[in-house]
Amino acid sequence: LDFRKKKIKVPKFKINWKKIKIIFALVILVLVSSGVGSYCTILFLKHNSELLNKVTQINNYDVGYNTNIVNIVSDVSKSVVNITTQKTTYGWFGQRGVSQGAGTGIIISSDGYILTNNHVIEDSDSVKVTIHSGHEYDAILIKTDSNKDLAVIKVQADSLKPVKIGDSDKIKVGEEVIAIGNVLGRFSDSVTKGIISGLGRPIFTNSSQFYGNVEQLEDLIQTDAAINSGNSGGPLVNAKGEVIGILLLRNVIQCP
Repeated sequence: LDFRKKKIKVPKFKINWKKIKIIFALVILVLVSSGVGSYCTILFLKHNSELLNKVTQINNYDVGYNTNIVNIVSDVSKSVVNITTQKTTYGWFGQRGVSQGAGTGIIISSDGYILTNNHVIEDSDSVKVTIHSGHEYDAILIKTDSNKDLAVIKVQADSLKPVKIGDSDKIKVGEEVIAIGNVLGRFSDSVTKGIISGLGRPIFTNSSQFYGNVEQLEDLIQTDAAINSGNSGGPLVNAKGEVIGILLLRNVIQCP
């Protein structure tokens, strides 16, 4: 065996100082950028606290506004009633039948006077009213005004909650409003929201799409709040919780 030492060649390790300088410079640049960014962020938060407070106030305002609508609906709904009617009808060949109808009304006095549309109760043999508590009463007709499609009926009840009546002469186009009614005669206290779209609108209408007496209604309030069958006679409410109109759903022949 040859135990003589052999020379082993070890490759020289060359340090590329140029690259190290570049990497070192990049690290310093990143650290400086992070520091500047953090400092700028601190300055932004410090000097824009007023802006952040305003954003918070806006968000709180939105929550308050929605809460206001909930409170209005909760309060006004206690003065909204469901109306169901029955009337005798006769077919083409004299056969007799019974027709049922439904609508909405609002309590205008604590002793049982209720305002609704004339077409809701017109020619009815019986009119029944269900108040917010669920109690049902027989109603009698007090007075009607077909020219304005309004009617007053009365139930034998005390301590009812009347609505707050607003001033319809102060209504402005674009004002937000809420509609409450007995949709389809099945869904009581249904609520929709919209704006006043126009004022002083006239229409020609009749009691049916194919027949009925033609009537002209004038000085109506136009709204884009959804109004469905059964809503007729319900309240149109402003942002103060005041009733400024009575909902009306009729067959429109034309608008003069």
